[in-house]
Order: sequence, then structure tokens, then C-alpha cells
Amino acid sequence: MSSKKKLIFYKRVLNLCKLHQQIDDFLKEYLKDGGYVGCKVLNVPMGLVVTIYTSKPGFVIGPDGRRIREIQDILKEKFNLENPQVNVAEVENPDLEPQLVAQMICRALEKGVKYRRAARVALRRVAAAGAIGCEIRIAGKLTTDRARFEKFSFGYMPAAGDPAMKYVKVGKASVLLPQGVMGVKVKILKEAVPPDEVQLVEAPQEAVEVGKAEGQ
Repeated sequence: MSSKKKLIFYKRVLNLCKLHQQIDDFLKEYLKDGGYVGCKVLNVPMGLVVTIYTSKPGFVIGPDGRRIREIQDILKEKFNLENPQVNVAEVENPDLEPQLVAQMICRALEKGVKYRRAARVALRRVAAAGAIGCEIRIAGKLTTDRARFEKFSFGYMPAAGDPAMKYVKVGKASVLLPQGVMGVKVKILKEAVPPDEVQLVEAPQEAVEVGKAEGQ
């Protein structure tokens, strides 16, 4: 591949990533009450395919598909897309999605629940769902006029390196309260095996017999 073709390819990839981020920011605000988790954008010959991941597919689709058609029309006008196709996919376990957990904590804070109680309830739900580790960070004017933050965590949570980049999912949300804006950041590790965990594997029977013969 020539350098000119490489440059064109890189520009297409960057433009698609930029468009993905813009659509994600729009859907995060437009579907803030619809259990929005994230989206996936694919560029196919028939046009752009946007898959919306949510815990409330019925809310996103709307009665008779009205809301999904509205989303298609908005994407077409707002982002100058020719033929956007919108699909909806339901998440299997909402308690393992950090974006949904962060939104749940914000809704609890908005109803007047104390931030410590909201964080601990969320931690128990994430642990019961089978996560390896979880970390919740709540920032803002928690108890005084001076802003600060508190962390609540359980289990194993890598902070840096390859495990943190590959396996840790992050969700962020904010809520406006009388004392000011409160920010919530949630990290969840749900499937990865910690690199410092030792696993013992039973040797095959043939290898055991060969080892005994050599020892004799």
C-alpha cells in the first residue's frame, strides 16, 4: 500500500472514530432515561449502521417504532448521513455495566439518598452480579462547601497496564443537586483473570506415567 493510500485510510478511520464519539455524546443525552450503555458504529456499503446498547429496548424503540425513527431522522439531519440504519440490542446484565451503575447512583442522589448509602448499595449489586472488582468515585460538595471526592471499592481492580486497558470498563454520569454538580465515575472488572493469580492445571495421565518411568 502506497503512502497516499495509507493516508486516505487513516483519515477514514479517524473520521469514523470522530463520528462515533459525536453520536455517542448525542445518544447519551437523548436517551439519558432509557438505560443507554453505548453504541457501535459500522460503515457498510448500504450506509452507516448504528447499534444502540440499552437496558430498556422498549423505551428506545418507542410505540410502533416511533422513537427509533426519530433517532434515524435526527442522525440524518444532525450528522449529514445519507441512509443511517439504527439497531437496538439489550444488555444481558445491567449491574455489570458501569454506565448504568453510574446513572443509577445519580438517580438515587437526585431522590435524596445519601451518597455513601447509594454507593454501597451499588457495590452490593455489582458484587452479586459476579464482578471481580468495582470502584466508585463520587466527587462534589459532599458534606461541606468545599468540593472533594470519596472512593468505594471491593475486589481486584488494576489501575494501570494491559489488564486495566483491556478488561476494565468505565462509566461516568453527573447530576445537578442544590449544593452543586455531583460527578460519579464507576469502574468494573467482570471477566478477566488477574495476572498475579496462579492456576493449577492437572497434568495428563500419560505425562504422569512417563515421569514415573524416567524416575525409575
